[in-house]
Amino acid sequence: MPLTPMSSQLVLLHLLAAWMSEKFYRTFRPTDELVTNDDTIGFDALLTQRNRIIGVFMAELWDSSENTTTDQLSNLLADDMFSDDSIENGAYAVWIPPKVQLPSTEPYLSELRLQLVRGMRGIPIDERREIRIPRSVTLAKLENTGAYMSVAGGFSTEWLALSEGVQGSFHLDSHKISRLPKERAEVESMMTQIRDRAMLLREGELTELDIFDHWTISHLPETLDPGVAVIWPPPELDPNDGTPVRRDLRRVLKRVQQVDMSKADMKVLVVTTAATHIDQELVTTAIKGMSPATYGMLDLVVVVADGELRQVLQPRALPWSTS
Repeated sequence: MPLTPMSSQLVLLHLLAAWMSEKFYRTFRPTDELVTNDDTIGFDALLTQRNRIIGVFMAELWDSSENTTTDQLSNLLADDMFSDDSIENGAYAVWIPPKVQLPSTEPYLSELRLQLVRGMRGIPIDERREIRIPRSVTLAKLENTGAYMSVAGGFSTEWLALSEGVQGSFHLDSHKISRLPKERAEVESMMTQIRDRAMLLREGELTELDIFDHWTISHLPETLDPGVAVIWPPPELDPNDGTPVRRDLRRVLKRVQQVDMSKADMKVLVVTTAATHIDQELVTTAIKGMSPATYGMLDLVVVVADGELRQVLQPRALPWSTS
């Protein structure tokens, strides 16, 4: 069946509604259509809570120009979902880690498609799952002297732990690893595999290890129509560089400042950012470095990364607590 790829804005809106419902113990209902009436024009969408109107601004903190690769993959995965009885019919989001280059040619696209479809099976509604994408890393023993492992790529933050117990000087090229698993025990298991292989190498020898990259898939709230969204930050974007985050956030807030928000009972900004894990997002730091006048018109700011949500700005007052 022909499908229209699910937009990231629609994903943000429904994730926000579910998160706010759980956090504030009230039911927030999203409206799927963009705002068009004169009273609330300027908001990207609305949530309703009884007779209250929550105006919502949504943004990706990267260049969100049209991407045919993600549209193609979204449609293929949606077709697979509808034809696979082991996948619960619903809405799903695939969160591509930063710096990943998605394949656009065969057989690589089909291989990735099969891996993602397997990962979608059995995920409960409103839950996330890490899936394993087979990858390889290259390990070289440079010298017999020393006790050190230099690391490039996804394991670079773990160079100290990888150096523990090794005999000799090594280099690990892990550029094909974009995201480490959330559970520390799994990270330790992968590092043990690397250190064990290092012990077998002779000086000047190089080897490849089969290992896994870890991506995230979300089974989205029931309020969304069935389909698949692929959320993919530009591969050239460095998730550790706060400069583009601050720049794009200021751009979004400038747009927010130009909107008449007097008709809304609550004003919310939800943004998604390039981060491998929610605790590595840089939006919170960016907000703290800004003048309160820049974002003071908002009641709530929420950041979405890797399928998880975090509150950045605490509401000064809630409309239901003052009525």
